[in-house]
Amino acid sequence: MKHAKTAITIVLSFMLSAGLAFAQTPLSGSLSGTIGPDVFLVEGDCDILQGETLTIAPGTTFLFSGHYYWKIYGTLIAQGTETDSIVFTRQNPTQGHRWGGLRFMSGAPAGSIIEYCLIDNCMNYEWLNNQGGGIYSDGVSFNVSHTTIQYCEASDGGGFYSVNGAQVVFDQCSILHNTASSGGGLYYSTTSRGEIRNSVIMWNTSTGT
Repeated sequence: MKHAKTAITIVLSFMLSAGLAFAQTPLSGSLSGTIGPDVFLVEGDCDILQGETLTIAPGTTFLFSGHYYWKIYGTLIAQGTETDSIVFTRQNPTQGHRWGGLRFMSGAPAGSIIEYCLIDNCMNYEWLNNQGGGIYSDGVSFNVSHTTIQYCEASDGGGFYSVNGAQVVFDQCSILHNTASSGGGLYYSTTSRGEIRNSVIMWNTSTGT
């Protein structure tokens, strides 16, 4: 009887894993409205257009199948909860599946929210997009709280990079294991301001001199 229960458990675990794999919803292009909770397979660049708002429900996961950017010209409301976070990560543990991070573009309004999120395994070394691995802000002010940014890379600002007057506040965040030539964890340019409150910044690497 014990062996039968074990077999049922193994089969059930396989079915759940297979169900999750087959339940992934393809995602790319312009986004707005409310999405999730769901598991999305990101198959191309995503953007939030100027004047649009995208709200992501708690418990939503985004799996990136390649080096795709998430560019924000409008407003992003990514508010998870303590027990039901929002996850942005690569689909497979290979270099080609590392994605391009959340990029707040010039002209986007202030007021986006990133809360109880995981931003994982981003990489940006391409010319014109080589700053800010996990999050990049070009003059856009917003708040990030209860969020982890980890294992991201860029030429400057492995975890985060801001420029052109951006005022970005980090509160109760973890910035871990990120790498860049300058500013392994965080990089605020001389034209930007921000605050870091009650946060953990550890195990980040700056390779430049």
